[in-house]
Amino acid sequence: GGKDHNCFDLIILSDSIEDIEMHSAVLASIRKLLKPTGYAVISNSTRMTSFDSFCKLAKISFTVKNWDFSVSPVENVEEKSTSILSPLSEEEKIKNHM
Repeated sequence: GGKDHNCFDLIILSDSIEDIEMHSAVLASIRKLLKPTGYAVISNSTRMTSFDSFCKLAKISFTVKNWDFSVSPVENVEEKSTSILSPLSEEEKIKNHM
């Protein structure tokens, strides 16, 4: 890969995946930029329904762990859905799709 490949230990996205048509491109960029041992933290408003679709698509190339912050200790703070992505190895991808 180029000098911009696999260079980040951590990528954080917040409220940036509402457009379903961009999910594949966002995931491809994360896969390209994230180190094989890195993590991506994706957080989105619970009112945005595309987050579940994003996470389902992410499972093709990533291990996806969901965090549920359904109760906010602060009034008038929007609830968030958060997922942690870590890249699957090529062997894990093959195994998961058999």
